[in-house]
Amino acid sequence: MEKYDKIVTIFFVVLTCSLYGQAQQKRELSQKDYGLWSTVEMQNASEKGEWISYNVLYKGLSDTLFVKNKAATRTYGYPKAYNGKFIHDRWFVCQLPEAVVLVLDLKNGASRLIDNVLQYAVSVNGEYIIYTTNNGITLSNADSTIKWKQPGVKSFSLSPAGTELVHSTPDHVFYTSLKDTAVLKPRRISGSSGCMVTGFAWQANGDSFAFVTKCGNATELSLYKVAQDSLINFNIAASEHPVGTQTDIIGDSSKFRISDDGTTVFFPIKSRENLPVSEDNVQIWNGGTALTYSEEVLYGRTEDIPKIMVWQPATGESMQLTNNEYPSMFLSGDQKCAISYYAWGKVPNFAYYPKTDYYITDLKSLQTKLLLQGQSADPFEITASPAGKYIAYLKDDSWWIYTIDSGRHVNISEIISASIKSRPVLSVGKFVVDLVGWSSGDQKLIINDGFDMWQVNLDNFLAERITKGRKNKRIFRFVNPSDKPEYTTNFDGMIFPQIDLKQEYILRSLDVETKKYGYYIWKGKPLPMVLKDKNLAQLIYSTKNAIRYFVEQDFDAPPTIVAAVPNGKEQVIYRSNRQHDKFHWGCSKVVSYVNSKNIHLQAGLYYPANFDPDKKYPLVVYIYEELSNGIHDYVNPTLQNYIGFNITNLTSRGYFVLCPDISYQLGDVGKSAADCIISATNSVMGIQGINPVKIALFGHSFGGYEAAFTATQTNIFTTIIAGAAITDMASAYLDISDNGAQPNIWRFETQQWRMGKSLYQDQQGYQRNSTIYQAEEINTPLLLFSGEKDGQVDVKQSIELYLALRRLAKPEIMLIYPDEGHVLMDRKNQEDFTIRLEQWLDYFLKNDPVPGWMKNQF
Repeated sequence: MEKYDKIVTIFFVVLTCSLYGQAQQKRELSQKDYGLWSTVEMQNASEKGEWISYNVLYKGLSDTLFVKNKAATRTYGYPKAYNGKFIHDRWFVCQLPEAVVLVLDLKNGASRLIDNVLQYAVSVNGEYIIYTTNNGITLSNADSTIKWKQPGVKSFSLSPAGTELVHSTPDHVFYTSLKDTAVLKPRRISGSSGCMVTGFAWQANGDSFAFVTKCGNATELSLYKVAQDSLINFNIAASEHPVGTQTDIIGDSSKFRISDDGTTVFFPIKSRENLPVSEDNVQIWNGGTALTYSEEVLYGRTEDIPKIMVWQPATGESMQLTNNEYPSMFLSGDQKCAISYYAWGKVPNFAYYPKTDYYITDLKSLQTKLLLQGQSADPFEITASPAGKYIAYLKDDSWWIYTIDSGRHVNISEIISASIKSRPVLSVGKFVVDLVGWSSGDQKLIINDGFDMWQVNLDNFLAERITKGRKNKRIFRFVNPSDKPEYTTNFDGMIFPQIDLKQEYILRSLDVETKKYGYYIWKGKPLPMVLKDKNLAQLIYSTKNAIRYFVEQDFDAPPTIVAAVPNGKEQVIYRSNRQHDKFHWGCSKVVSYVNSKNIHLQAGLYYPANFDPDKKYPLVVYIYEELSNGIHDYVNPTLQNYIGFNITNLTSRGYFVLCPDISYQLGDVGKSAADCIISATNSVMGIQGINPVKIALFGHSFGGYEAAFTATQTNIFTTIIAGAAITDMASAYLDISDNGAQPNIWRFETQQWRMGKSLYQDQQGYQRNSTIYQAEEINTPLLLFSGEKDGQVDVKQSIELYLALRRLAKPEIMLIYPDEGHVLMDRKNQEDFTIRLEQWLDYFLKNDPVPGWMKNQF
């Protein structure tokens, strides 16, 4: 019965592909048609969801911003427009080139232009548009009614709630409340002739704001309390601080902030003194320092990093929170504590994020104590809770909770069943849990495992699984509302959001076996909103309305913007690439295979356009870790490809394409990858239409390594193409990346290369998994390509394999593109390699005549 099911499945896909090609008169896709294709990117929706905005992008051309209503009856388009914002459901504002702001009346379609705009904003309540020009500041209604103007203003700042405004002239600072629309009178709060305001910071509720004034060489910090109409000044020159006698307060910085309760001001400072610089005419590479010389050059000296100070206006107390020893920091969620650390560690580091020590300072008592030793400096692995009760951190593959008041550490991953450790990460095959957010008041922590979402009660440390995806092999993930980011910056760290699970949210789902995507409405439990055998993405929704917009697509169906209304039908808002229907197109399906370790895996299989089951077609295998989840992705045909490879180009030219998932074995990354690649390829050779003796393998970067190494393990491929491939693990391990000035050691020991040990702990393993040391086993013609200035994988890695094969008299050609990096960025080079790749494949897999650039070799 199992065999019969497989035959039926294959026949069904073949039949539907064939019928699809016969539905109407279509023609073959050619290179001259590629310029017709575009991509679509959702932007935002109006308050009630009656309007949306989206961008349409064409390769090599300017983007166009569109505004469209839910009924899909009215559309407005603006080339090169950006930064679009809706004002309720009545107005739309965006920026145009040459400093122009456009205001569109959505009721009647009328629009007006505001010229020479330096800065603009919309008050959150939508009552006002505020903008500056060379003539000053203007506050107007959206209908162009000017409420007031003031000359000489170059900058302004709105409060987070959008109900307060502060602006400055060269001589004065003004405050305006926007709450009372009948009275809009700027209040002058300070003034000093010839001084300049360099930055503003707001209290979250708008009750106070701070600003930095620069007068000559001196800078002064001021805090203004709105209700009290009081101004408090801080003179840094009179404070006690070790930075230097000449110190500037930096106002134009995201680290200039006021605590939520308004009691504390945080601000960065920097010395104006010229610190001594070594005049040695030699590079000193010290083996005992935390950073190599190249990293020190890239990151700069800690002495040059701005330091953070804290000022408490009520008491006048101030303190420097960071210093040269611990120059990085983040705050607890209530801004009552500061956590400081040295992001580069104290000893030689061999991980991307080093282990370092964290210290916590009580900002009331100004007492500091050790928080954690040997904790990763990865900002995603240590974070403060929004209400200020906890610090969550990931250590030894488990999430821990530190209670700030009690100093207690609890391993919450141990509380949840062991099955939660289910998602392999790039770091040597270990398993972790993702943090999603916190409930109100920090009562619960919300996390993901490989399939489901959990909430952990932090009062009693009981865990509850709130989705049931594991049983049906369905992954559930929380989707943040469009106006809520996944996290917010917190000085050098980040804070994950508060999520009230009593409210209505959206979850995205993926069936890992069928690859069906879906959206669920969270109402205490997930309720299906839409489930499709397509890719569903770019969801836009708000907790203020029930209209949701998303983009659906399939490999053979262009991206379409859809509006979903509760208890109603879906409304198609925009279907991209309508010319698609004029051309023959391929289709995709999921296939399963088993590797030699009896691990069950999947792959995406793409059929040729206008498929004829009675014909034989060549196959191209494309590899890079896990790719089967992409079978529903629509791929625009184009010659402008970063690595030359394009699935639609190939299927339209009569190729099958196979994209297998790969399972890795720690310490044997090349061997295990080759095993999966060979097993996946063998598994599809019997599928109707595939020519088993005309198969190519393609990979780039890590996939390039896999492709090149696989050439040493098998002869089943007619040709292999490897781009930007590491071919000698030992030399790559002991190399320094030009992109980050960081030694590559971390890539092999703790990340994508999955060796898990140092070169000197497992030299045989590094050699066993290096293409160079098995090059004599290669019998397949190879095409190598690389950018000459690749800062990720040194071009010498490709040259090494080229020279090895040249010495062994093996068939090969190498292409090196001058002035290109890890991927091809120049449009001409993209087109050149895409064409050369297709010529190479056509020669080996279709027996086409050899092109001129290949003649000396073949």
